[in-house]
Amino acid sequence: MIGELGPAHRAELETFPCAGFAQPWTNLAEEMIREHLPEALELGIGQALGYWSDDELSGVAAWIENDGRPDRDGDAAIRPAAVL
Repeated sequence: MIGELGPAHRAELETFPCAGFAQPWTNLAEEMIREHLPEALELGIGQALGYWSDDELSGVAAWIENDGRPDRDGDAAIRPAAVL
């Protein structure tokens, strides 16, 4: 099932496991989800979708809406923060 993530999902996000053995980049992704995403959702500065399999959060996609500043390509649409 896919659904919107929000402040009510803080506990699931703070324990979300996605770091993989011999894949060091996944450590940073896990840290961002656990330590930064819950607060961003609570403050309303981020949006996220979650994927649940057998009632367990198994996937996260997160982004922020453009705040009016262009990104490094000069685009002014949605600024992805992480898609995992």
